[in-house]
Amino acid sequence: MDGAFASVVKLTKNYRSHEAILKFPNERFYKGELVPCGSQRTIDSCLGFPLLPTRRFPIIFHAMSGKDDREATSPSFFNISEVQQVKAYVEALKRDRHLRASA
Repeated sequence: MDGAFASVVKLTKNYRSHEAILKFPNERFYKGELVPCGSQRTIDSCLGFPLLPTRRFPIIFHAMSGKDDREATSPSFFNISEVQQVKAYVEALKRDRHLRASA
C-alpha cells in the first residue's frame, strides 16, 4: 500500500433505533458493544403503529416476490416490488397522526 494504511472505525452508539432492532446486529457483529443511545421518546415513537404484527415490537418482516433489476452500468441490484412496499409503509407511518415521529 505504498505508505498508506487502512483504518477501521467501529461506531458503537446508535441514536435512532429501538433496542429490539439492534439486538441481532449487536449479538452477531458487535459482540455486545453496540449501545442504544436514542431517547426513549424517539426510539418508541412508532410503537403502536397499526400495521405492526405486535404493537410493542417495532419490526415488520414482509416476504416479497419480485425481480432483481439493475441499471446497465451499475453493479448494484434493486427490487422495485420491495421498494414499493417500503414506500407504502413509510406513507402509512406519515399518515398516522398518533405517531410522534418527525422528519
